[in-house]
Amino acid sequence: MLTRGYLIGQIVDDLAGIAAQARQRGRLHLFDLHIHVEDFAKEVLNRVLGLHLTNLNAERSNNPGLDLGDPAGKWAFQVTADKTTAKVKATLEKMDALQRLKYPNVRILVIGEKQGSYEFTGEPFASAGFTADMVWDFNDVCGRLMSLPIDTLVDLQSYVSKETRRVRIELEIPDEDGRF
Repeated sequence: MLTRGYLIGQIVDDLAGIAAQARQRGRLHLFDLHIHVEDFAKEVLNRVLGLHLTNLNAERSNNPGLDLGDPAGKWAFQVTADKTTAKVKATLEKMDALQRLKYPNVRILVIGEKQGSYEFTGEPFASAGFTADMVWDFNDVCGRLMSLPIDTLVDLQSYVSKETRRVRIELEIPDEDGRF
């Protein structure tokens, strides 16, 4: 019988592995990994938050500002490996008026680890009402696992376990001969 602790532990460990790989790539300034992780993050967030996010880049290639959106739930996410204040600012500046109306709950999901602290003053932070607690990483997502129903945890653990290998392979850097 699967216990809550086992399921949560498996999910946390798998997400931590992806975050560690992303952190290493970030040190090398390889920030393209969000392209590989967007759909994975979409499915994880949908299960954890009970949303119906879609990949906005499927509708419009390199959608400005936002990667994932749930118009009915009014949530949107920018998925990135770049944890800097400059990236958050650039994301908010790219959002148009329609996006701001459609998605009042915007979050930045850092694949890897977010900065220790953020200071968001002035524009565009003030007009967007954007605060430091709106920058998430997998630790924030994992913090929301504790109260999920057991059926949701079983589904999430199955999905994460199945997809982790694929995501990690996509994040690998080939050697000079193209081998992983």
